[in-house]
Amino acid sequence: MQEILKAFTELRTDLPWKNIFLGVVILILGQLLIKAIDWFFDLIFKDISVNPRAYNIRKFSIYFYNMILLLLFLKITGVDMKVILVSTGFLTLAIGFAARTPVSNLISGIFLVFERPFVVGDVIEVNDYKGEVISLNLLSLTMRTLDNLMVRIPNELVISTAVRNVSFFPIRRLEILYLLSHKESLSRLQEIFMETAERNELALDEPEPYFYVKKFTENAVEVCFLVWSSADDFFIFQSEFPQEIHRAVKKSGIDSIRTQIELTTPLGMVDKK
Repeated sequence: MQEILKAFTELRTDLPWKNIFLGVVILILGQLLIKAIDWFFDLIFKDISVNPRAYNIRKFSIYFYNMILLLLFLKITGVDMKVILVSTGFLTLAIGFAARTPVSNLISGIFLVFERPFVVGDVIEVNDYKGEVISLNLLSLTMRTLDNLMVRIPNELVISTAVRNVSFFPIRRLEILYLLSHKESLSRLQEIFMETAERNELALDEPEPYFYVKKFTENAVEVCFLVWSSADDFFIFQSEFPQEIHRAVKKSGIDSIRTQIELTTPLGMVDKK
């Protein structure tokens, strides 16, 4: 028992209590500063969760300041920084081998945040999944599919594959390929298409709908009709408009061979977000 008390007494006298107290004060003041920075981000960005760049900058800032505080605390308390740096080097090397995928996802997340191929709220297609982007975090992308499922995709996979942003442009184009019998009138079919587009409230007047003959085949004439709609209404439009075309052509008595619907993205349009 006496040996334990003696050891405790030596420990109490050998420790640099003054430096430890100063280090603790620095840690407390540093944490208050970090809270102030966090409050500052919340003040500038009303809903920071929908701003991935600001959200991740805040995360990086908090990690960076905490690291600075830890190093400052170790320096003030007199810890040998060479030993810490050597130990940290070996630890970083071991973690690097064990966590190559998370590090790769982290770096990919940084590229996605600053490149901004999409933002929260966009509808995208990636790796056979299509849905709305819910959040873009440091390691992964979270999206809600059209059938209301949550999908988490690692950033490394997103950065290394093709991503199709469905809602990037303010308008989209519906392309209708139509095979018409040689005995039927092209001008009459064009008139029906134009009248149907004019009646549809979701079809845009500008750019104007466009009708043209694509090619002649042995059994039919292949025509193409291009009509535009707002990106916000496009899912409804691509469902309703082909049905209206089908009903109008059928009502007119025109003999069609086959109808094919293709969706394309407008080229040369400027993002108006």
